[in-house]
Amino acid sequence: MRKSLGAALALGFVTIATTALAQTATVQDARVTLVDRAGKGFSAQWYTGNASYQTNSRTTFRAGGTPTSFDYIKAGMNVRVTSHLEGQTPVVDDVVFVQ
Repeated sequence: MRKSLGAALALGFVTIATTALAQTATVQDARVTLVDRAGKGFSAQWYTGNASYQTNSRTTFRAGGTPTSFDYIKAGMNVRVTSHLEGQTPVVDDVVFVQ
């Protein structure tokens, strides 16, 4: 009985952990339309839609191959955004500034 209960709990934990780690990343090429410096977020538009993105301390920014920071972003820039959803909010994992 104890072994089967322990196995069931372990299987449940593995299932929950796997689901949490399986967040799907979305990659989108877009043009920045608005930058919220105070909130560390930005809005971007692409051919078929737009989104407002939130950054965090784990977000990386790159101009070409050079690491940079949130301060580099400006409205009108072309970007490749890799993000995932936290609830309904797109949270940015990586921003690459493109020409």
